[in-house]
Amino acid sequence: MLLAAVAWPALAWCGPTRAQPKAPAGKTLRIGIISTVRSDAPTAGNKLFTGTLRDLGWVEGRNVVYDRVYAEGDFSRLPALAAELVARKPDLVYSSNGPPAIAVHAKTRTIPIVFSSMLDPIGAGVVQSLARPGGNVTGVANIGPELAAKRMQILREALPRMQRVGVLVTSGQLSAQGLRAVEQTVGAMVKAIPAKADTAAELDAAFSLLAENRVEALLLLQTALFMTERKRVLELAAKHRLPVMG
Repeated sequence: MLLAAVAWPALAWCGPTRAQPKAPAGKTLRIGIISTVRSDAPTAGNKLFTGTLRDLGWVEGRNVVYDRVYAEGDFSRLPALAAELVARKPDLVYSSNGPPAIAVHAKTRTIPIVFSSMLDPIGAGVVQSLARPGGNVTGVANIGPELAAKRMQILREALPRMQRVGVLVTSGQLSAQGLRAVEQTVGAMVKAIPAKADTAAELDAAFSLLAENRVEALLLLQTALFMTERKRVLELAAKHRLPVMG
């Protein structure tokens, strides 16, 4: 659910029915990107963000500079990284998920912040409402965990004799909540076996783990990685003869 567009003259964010903005001549934009992942494994969301801006005329090294900071998987580093980023006064800060955006919001009420996915932005205190976020933060509210339980129910109806289901997960908060929803839904008769993949390179190992545990089907949680790598995920599922609920 899109919260709102950032009303900001330097980077005009338009809705899907409007003409796409173009980069103004002579303007160099500084955008901070804060991530929880390792610096050698940038998220698919970050790549989509910079790629879309490039399509709109904002080319790195020409009229936009990206200031990237990484928590290297250590969430405790986020407050310090957010403070460093804000101190350098970027025009905008982007985060692919909730925790970095929340950390930056704690350091500034003036620099625009955009996140691509957050479970409960109202509960986190970064927006006032989904319809009118207010303040300096906007992004996309994600209802993935709630839908994970429903997908598990449908999978059990399709495979009533299933005893082991593989759940492809990442290290993110969204996956953790989705996995809990699945585990609460399967009950005592079905065992949910998680397999983690934070990068495309880790998918093969994740499927090998599922094969070792002799899972009978695969349930995908809603994450940017699995959507971006959906072709590879389906190829591996076919290789291991696993029906997929996505």
